[in-house]
Amino acid sequence: MNEATNPQEKLQGTDPPEGSVEQLWKNKRFCCDHCRQPGDVHFRVSTARLADWILVCETCWPNFREQAGYRYGGTRKANRRKRKRR
Repeated sequence: MNEATNPQEKLQGTDPPEGSVEQLWKNKRFCCDHCRQPGDVHFRVSTARLADWILVCETCWPNFREQAGYRYGGTRKANRRKRKRR
């Protein structure tokens, strides 16, 4: 297949756009969706006031836990890939 007919080959070797979700995953630069501070641990939460799930840092998390309709959706840790399984 040539480059024009295989879009996968065309995309290989290119970096995702700056600020995109793919770029964030690649660089592991996550920030709290509430205070915008970077951190290693974020909690996925939703409340009655939020339409979607957001990632919040350990500092902001207690504020969301107190809100009506609070739901916990997991923990994201920056060093997940570095840890060894037992």
